[in-house]
Amino acid sequence: DNRVQGLQIFVNSVMAKEELRKCKLVREFFCLDEPPSYSESMEECRAIFEAQEETIEHLKLQIRNKNDLILSLQQKLREEMNEKEQLREAMKNLELNCSHCSSANDSLCIK
Repeated sequence: DNRVQGLQIFVNSVMAKEELRKCKLVREFFCLDEPPSYSESMEECRAIFEAQEETIEHLKLQIRNKNDLILSLQQKLREEMNEKEQLREAMKNLELNCSHCSSANDSLCIK
């Protein structure tokens, strides 16, 4: 999976640079000047179709996993922000209830 992603990043970076896309060796390697050819046999078509279906299912699984991770991280962020706000309120209350703290920290502002 990481190797495929790394290869895709490499291909994307090569294709993103116009001077590389114009290079004869790159054009030949990626068959940029040849129209795509389609398989004549039904068996070859079926194999290609099945491979594409597997790729689609794999990508769907990756999307689900990434979405689950995003939801989990969003929940954790909300929890951390709530905890921070509670601690901030607790600090304000402590400062208000402590005469030493309020006189020593008159110039400080808790945000």
